[in-house]
Amino acid sequence: MARKKDKPEFKVDVNTTDKPILEPQSFIQSIFQNFQQGAYCLLEALRLVNAKDKDKELDLILNDEQHSSEYKTKQRFPYLK
Repeated sequence: MARKKDKPEFKVDVNTTDKPILEPQSFIQSIFQNFQQGAYCLLEALRLVNAKDKDKELDLILNDEQHSSEYKTKQRFPYLK
């Protein structure tokens, strides 16, 4: 017969902690910030994948800049000079 593994026991004395292990508000804020950062990274990756001029787009992303309106117009209407 197979032997049962004993479950480890975790003993925590909650009466002797000096400070709270995790403050609820800071926990929620950290989750929210991590979600925002992750979503922002996904949007930037999608932006780079869909870009016609990958080098220009990557440069803008790395420098946290936006396209000029002239550049946007040229990308939308390449036949206009």
